[in-house]
Order: sequence, then C-alpha cells, then structure tokens
Amino acid sequence: MDREEGRRILAGRGWLSTTPVDSQREVLSRCRWEFLEAGEPMQSGGEEFGELIGLAQGAIELRTVPGTADTRLMHVTLPVFWLGYVPLILGRPRRIAASAKSPLP
Repeated sequence: MDREEGRRILAGRGWLSTTPVDSQREVLSRCRWEFLEAGEPMQSGGEEFGELIGLAQGAIELRTVPGTADTRLMHVTLPVFWLGYVPLILGRPRRIAASAKSPLP
C-alpha cells in the first residue's frame, strides 16, 4: 500500500471521515508513513509525548500499562484504528503499548 491509498482509507472510514475535508487534509498532512514488521513496537505505554497513529492496513496488538514484561496480549485491532491521542488531547502519558501483529505497510 502506498501513502496516498493509506490516506484515502484513513479519511474514508472512522471518525476522520466525519470531519470537514480541510480537517482531514490537515490531520493527514502531518502523517509520517511507516512500514513495520510483525512484532515491531509502535508506541510504549507511559510515553508523555508522541504522535497520533492511524492504522490503515494490518493488525496491531494492544497491552495495558503498567504491567510486567510478560503481560499477555490484551486486544488485537484492525483498520481503521487510531491511537496515541491521550497525550495530545488529555495531556497524560500513554496508557497502552502497541506492536505490529502483522506486517504494517
């Protein structure tokens, strides 16, 4: 999947699809497109700063924090899904850790 196809998916489904087109463009213009292999971390729980993350394809696993290093998988999510908004909106540290469950193009 290329960046433009990913943008179309993120803009076409979920909360972003309900916002004005100018707002969609503003959010998506700040996006960094990344590819992650299965198992690679996306965000760490407890981080106080970070970006908004949108999942356009693949699957991610979410784990609550704090927890032991062997905390079991808590949830798998599929597209379209957004995370990373707690520091941006509430000004509090992230409450979940997230990793790629499948390759994320």
